[in-house]
Amino acid sequence: NRSSDLDLGKLGKKFVCCPYYAAKTLKGRADIVFMPYNYLVDAKSRKAQGVELEGNVVIFDEAHNIESMCEESMSFQLLSSDLALCIKEITHAAELKQQKETEAAAGVEGVDPDFTLLDVAKIKAILLALEKYVDELLMQMNGDSTTKSGDFMFTMLREAGVSRQNKDDLMDLLDKIVSFLEVNAVGAFSPRGTGLNRFITILSSLYSVEGEGLSVELIFKTKFKVHIQKDVNKKKKGPQDVWTVPSTSAKKLDWCLNCWCFSPSVSMDNLLRQGARCIILTSGTLSPLSSFASELGIPFPVQLENPHVIKEEQIYVSVLSNGYDGQVLNCTYENRNNPAYLASLGRTLCNLCRIIPGGVLLFFPSYAVMKNFVETWTSNGTMTSLALVKPTVMEVQRSTDFSSLIQEYCENVDSPEKKGCLLMAVCRGRMSEGMDFTDQYARAAIIVGFPLPPCFDPRVQLKKQYLDESPSCKVFSGNDWYVLQATRAVNQAVGRVIRHQRDFGAILFCDRRYSEPRNLSQLSKWVKEKAKLRSSFSVVLKELSAFFKAAGASNESNTAAVKMLGGSRNAFGIPSKESTPNFRNLTFTGQPVADNDENVLKTYRANKVTERQSQSQDRSRQGRSLFDVLNSSSQSKAADFCTVRKINFRSTDEDQTREQYMQNAKKRKLFVPLKGIGPPQCSAICDGAGTSSAKCSDSSKDVWKSVLASLKKSLNDTDYNRVCINMKSYLRNNDSDALAQSLGHSLLDAPDRDELLACLAKVVSSSQREDFVAKCRAHW
Repeated sequence: NRSSDLDLGKLGKKFVCCPYYAAKTLKGRADIVFMPYNYLVDAKSRKAQGVELEGNVVIFDEAHNIESMCEESMSFQLLSSDLALCIKEITHAAELKQQKETEAAAGVEGVDPDFTLLDVAKIKAILLALEKYVDELLMQMNGDSTTKSGDFMFTMLREAGVSRQNKDDLMDLLDKIVSFLEVNAVGAFSPRGTGLNRFITILSSLYSVEGEGLSVELIFKTKFKVHIQKDVNKKKKGPQDVWTVPSTSAKKLDWCLNCWCFSPSVSMDNLLRQGARCIILTSGTLSPLSSFASELGIPFPVQLENPHVIKEEQIYVSVLSNGYDGQVLNCTYENRNNPAYLASLGRTLCNLCRIIPGGVLLFFPSYAVMKNFVETWTSNGTMTSLALVKPTVMEVQRSTDFSSLIQEYCENVDSPEKKGCLLMAVCRGRMSEGMDFTDQYARAAIIVGFPLPPCFDPRVQLKKQYLDESPSCKVFSGNDWYVLQATRAVNQAVGRVIRHQRDFGAILFCDRRYSEPRNLSQLSKWVKEKAKLRSSFSVVLKELSAFFKAAGASNESNTAAVKMLGGSRNAFGIPSKESTPNFRNLTFTGQPVADNDENVLKTYRANKVTERQSQSQDRSRQGRSLFDVLNSSSQSKAADFCTVRKINFRSTDEDQTREQYMQNAKKRKLFVPLKGIGPPQCSAICDGAGTSSAKCSDSSKDVWKSVLASLKKSLNDTDYNRVCINMKSYLRNNDSDALAQSLGHSLLDAPDRDELLACLAKVVSSSQREDFVAKCRAHW
C-alpha cells in the first residue's frame, strides 16, 4: 500500500498507535525512505534511527544547505548553566541512591540501581573539575572572549579525568544515572537528567569522528575551533531590596563554550565510510560547482549543470545601478541610512510596482534593514504611495502566524481590483526558501542589497580565518566564502519567480554591486546568462513594460494555472476569494509622494463595471425571491492587465481628501421588489386569538412585521427562536428540505399553523412552494 505521512497519522489515530514508530518499522521494507538531513549526516542520529547506508543510493535534495548542516552536526555548545545543572542532577542522584540503600537496609522492597555511590562521586568529581578548569581560564582572560584550537576540548577533558580509554564506561554510567533519575522523578520540577543527557551528547560528538589515537585530535586541531565567551547569560539587575544585606561572596561568571566545526568534509567523509553505493546532490543553487565540491572535501566525478526549462522571452533579468533620479543604488553599511538613497530607492520601487502585474516579492538583506527602511519610508510618505499602488504585506521575524500571512497575500493577489500585492521578505527567511509562488503570485522578485553574513559574528570571522589558513586558500579564500554565502541566498530568493515551464516573471537587482563580475559570476547559470546591466532607469522601465506586454498577450501561464489549480485554489492550496479581502496590511500615515513631472511610466489597470451598471443588472434579474436578491453579489469583470492606462490615485476633486469625499457622498437606498409578497393583495395574517383577519399593508416590510408579530404571539420563545434561526440558516445554504422539517416541528402545536405556514412559505420560490408546504404538513 502506498502511504504518505498524512495517511500514517490518520491510521495512528484510528488504531491508537504511534505513526513515528510505525514509520521506523516500515522503513526496513521500503524502497525509498525520506528523512531530514541530520538523520544522515549526523552519526549520532544515524545510529539512533538505525539508518543503514551500505549499498544504498543517497540523494540530497536542496543540497545548497548541506555544507552548513554538516558543520552544524559536528558542532556543539556548552553553557555554564548546563554544567551547573549536571552537578545538581548528579547530587540529586547521590541522595536518591543513599535513600534507596537506607530503605533496602530497613527491608523495603525496591529496584536497586546498577551503580554505586562511588560511581556517582567519580562523575561529580569530573564535572566539578571541568567547571573549575573553565573558571580559571576565564580569570586569566584579558577580554570578554578567547579562541582555542579544537584539540583544547581533549586537553580539558584529560585534566578532568576523561580519556578515549574510559569514555565508553563513563557514558554507560551516565546513561544508567539518567534512567535512574527518570524512573524516580516525582512532580514536574524533579530532576530528570536533562543536563546529563546534554553532556552525553557532547561526549558522543567529540568521539564520533573516525580515526585512531592522535589522528582524531589532529582533525580537531586543524578543522575545529573552540570559542569561549563570558557573561553571555548575564541578566540586568532588578530593583534591589534595601532591607537585605548585599552578599560579599564573589559570583561565578556565566560563560558559553562553543566548539565549531569549519569543514563539512569531516561529516561527509564519515558518510562516505558507511559504504553508500552512490551520493547524489541536487539543487538549483549549487553554483559555482567547483568551490562547492572543494568545500565538501569528497570527490564528485560527475558534475551536471543544466539550463532552465523556460524560453528566453519568459524571463527578464536586470541589474539596476541607479534610481529614477540618477541616485546610485548601493545598500552598503555606510550608505543604507543615507536619506537621498532611501528616498530614491523607495520611489524607484513604487514606479516598478506600477508596471509589474500580480504579486511582487521584495527581498531585503536582513530583518533589521527591512525594519529600518520601512520606518523611514513611512515617515516620508513612500509607504503610502506603495500601498496605493499595491497592498503591502511584511514578513515578521519569528512569526507564529505564518499561514495567515500567506493567505492574506494570496487574497490580495486574487482580489477583483487586480492590483496584486507587495510582499516584503528577507533573504534566508521562510519566504525565500521552499515557498512555491506560482504564476501571478510572483511576477517579479526585487532584490535590495547584498545579504552578506554578519561580519562581526565570531563564527563568521573564525570561518574566514580557517579558510585563509587552509592549503587551498588560493583557490577558495575566506572572502570568497563570505561573498558566496550572499549569492547563494540571492539565488534561492530569485528562484521563487519561475516555478514551471510556462511561468514567466522578472528579476531585478536594485544594487550596483551585482554588476561586479565576481558577484555576477556566482549567480545561477540561468540568471547570469540573461542579466542586463542597466544604469538608466528609463531603459529598464521601457524593457520591463515591453516584456509584460508580450508575456500578457500570450497569457499561456495564466491559462495553465487555472487548469492546474482547478480555478478555486491558489498555489498554496488556499481557496481563492472573489470578494475584496479584509486587508490586514501595514497602516501608513502621511501624504503620498508626489509623482515626478517627467513620468515615463505606463501602467496596467483592469476596467471595472461601474456600480450603477451592476445595480441595474441586479434589478433586471427576474424570477428571484427576496432572499436570492439579498444573497447575490455582483462580480466585476476585469480585462487583461495588458490594457494600457495611467493609474490615477487622486480623488475626483483635487481639493478633497479621500475621507472628505466619502463623507460628502450622497447616500442612496436600493428598493428591492418582493416576489410573492406585496400590498396589492390581501394576506391572511393571524391575530393572537387564533382567528385570522385580512390586512392590507402599504409595503411588504409592514407585512413581514405583522407576520413575525403574529408568529411570536402564537409560539413560545423556544419555538420562535428556532424558527428565526432556521430562516437565517436557509438564507445561507438554501436548503428547503431542512427548513420544511424544522418548521413542521416548530408549528406542530400552533393553533393557527396553516395560516402561519402560508405566510412563511413565501420565502421559498414559487416553483418549490407547493412541495415545501407538503413536506411541512407531512410532520403534522
